[in-house]
Amino acid sequence: MQKQKRVTDFFSSPVAKKSPSASPRTPLFELDTQLAVAKKPRVSLCETDVRQTILDAGQRKIGGQYCKQCDMMYCIDSITEVAMHDKHHNKYSDGSTHFIAGIIIAEPLKSAQYSDSGKELHDGEPIVGVNRIWTHPTARRKGVASELLDVIRHRYFTGTLVPKSRVAFSDPSDDGKKFAERYVRSCSEASSSFLVYTVTK
Repeated sequence: MQKQKRVTDFFSSPVAKKSPSASPRTPLFELDTQLAVAKKPRVSLCETDVRQTILDAGQRKIGGQYCKQCDMMYCIDSITEVAMHDKHHNKYSDGSTHFIAGIIIAEPLKSAQYSDSGKELHDGEPIVGVNRIWTHPTARRKGVASELLDVIRHRYFTGTLVPKSRVAFSDPSDDGKKFAERYVRSCSEASSSFLVYTVTK
């Protein structure tokens, strides 16, 4: 009598046995024992190369420098800028070149305030307003700014000599305040107070 088959026998299939391969397995990738070495890009030493950087090797000066003698800013790491600075600097050291020692911008005022009390001065008499005053670094501490103010006081108003006490300074800095105090104290009216005003557009 034939053995009755089960339901699962209709869904199963014989598993084929794997036979060992007669030939050796072929590798998927051929490995090169000598790896290619990537070449590093050459570092350009050209000054115009934007990739060029400054190395800090412990030198005393590096990067941008400001020369107080000739009033020039330059990069000490640039051969071109150092040469330009040397040429520019020599013009002031040899004394053969004329340059602007100072500049002053003045304007007439109708009123001003005292620096210590804030009291307003408005009496109808001339007041000279110093909008800006500047002196070259090589000409500072030599009385150039005082001479400029003296010329303005004598010649700004025709036929009128403006006293030092009636010279007003616009929003002076700390150094400007010290200069104004020294300039005012040098007159007969010995006082540390000076006139100030605010520039209006």
